[in-house]
Amino acid sequence: RPALVRTSRLAERHVRDASEVVQRGQEVDVWVYRVAADGRLGLSMIEYPNSKLQDPVSAFEGVSSRKWFKGVVRYHADRDLFVDVLAPEGAEVQGKLAKAAVPSPEKVSVG
Repeated sequence: RPALVRTSRLAERHVRDASEVVQRGQEVDVWVYRVAADGRLGLSMIEYPNSKLQDPVSAFEGVSSRKWFKGVVRYHADRDLFVDVLAPEGAEVQGKLAKAAVPSPEKVSVG
């Protein structure tokens, strides 16, 4: 079935235009990282570890905004950091953190 891969999930770097990475009609391998409650698929061309979570976002529902999680920066984009985070149920998921929310984003290292 048709589904969308966002530019932020095409490569482990900032992608301004999908044509930098893929061409129309090109066959690609994708990983399903999310199945939302409405059945929409979250697809990525960046391989991630298997997760026991059907919808990683749901793992954070009800979590206090004061709760901190450890994460590892996977890569920098223009305005965001993409971070691997250990979810409350113990599964690793990827999140996006706005650089504006980080005191010194230029000092954040990858890995």
